[in-house]
Amino acid sequence: MPGFITHYLFGCETVKNIEEKNISNIIKENKKAFSLGLQGPDVFFYFPYSFTGNKKRLASVMHVYDTGKFLHNLIEQVSRLDDYNRNIGIAYVLGFLGHYSMDTKCHPYIYYRTGYLNKGKDYFGKHTDFETDIDFLLLDKLKGKSVVDFRQEKTIRLDSNSTRIIAGVLNNACKKTYPFIKSSNKLMEITIKSFYYSNGMLNDKKGYKKRALSMAEKLVFGNVSAAPLFMVANKDMVWEDPLNEKRTEWKNPWDLNIKSRKSFMEIMDEAKTYYCTLINNVGNELVKNKDIDFDLLDGLIGNNSYHSGLDCRIPS
Repeated sequence: MPGFITHYLFGCETVKNIEEKNISNIIKENKKAFSLGLQGPDVFFYFPYSFTGNKKRLASVMHVYDTGKFLHNLIEQVSRLDDYNRNIGIAYVLGFLGHYSMDTKCHPYIYYRTGYLNKGKDYFGKHTDFETDIDFLLLDKLKGKSVVDFRQEKTIRLDSNSTRIIAGVLNNACKKTYPFIKSSNKLMEITIKSFYYSNGMLNDKKGYKKRALSMAEKLVFGNVSAAPLFMVANKDMVWEDPLNEKRTEWKNPWDLNIKSRKSFMEIMDEAKTYYCTLINNVGNELVKNKDIDFDLLDGLIGNNSYHSGLDCRIPS
């Protein structure tokens, strides 16, 4: 999963190309709901599944199982909202489609570059370091900012009504798609708030928190896992050429016949084109809000794994 900042920047850059004024206005008026949507299923890494008796982690399930069905159900739930709240739901689901667009296009590159084919216990830390390097570079390239000057939690600071509306559509869509996962509107609200507060803790200008957690993780687990998530000033690049500006060949780890030399920025542009198509079609169908053409939308969205970019019926 490209990092928080990368997903946010991707969504903001794509929206600039949306010609449908009614859709772009809905996004602008509900920017924080849209921004939360851009984080997609990653929000559910903060879902308190261990307290509900769930044996599977919702975020992990959502990345690789019935992805198209979930998005279908999410769109359907948004279409049922009343006129007063529908635009909140529309902005959120359009953001969620941005996460789907970005992950399905960019993730194979990230998994290949981070050595997924020969992964060990330290893989998650490597993956996170790589994505944090990309966050750092993109924020500087596109906004001229350092990561410590970007308070990512402020982009998703929802009011109580927006939190309630989004929690409701998420809960209903999850229950329809993943009935084996126990959830409720309240748990979804807790998840959204946990995601907000946790991201607020990641700003670490002097690197004290990152160093402390790194030492603790090495002591307890023998490797670093979550520490790379902290945003520090003057970050040293862990990986060489994370944006693949040298055009080194990479492959899809789940189908090694799929090869490319595209840079990360080129993959991102490809994802933008796809995302614009989804925004225009899904947005227009939800705005008219009657006789939604789900055959059209299901065909455009597909049913792809957030990891491999391939049909999620292929294990990933």
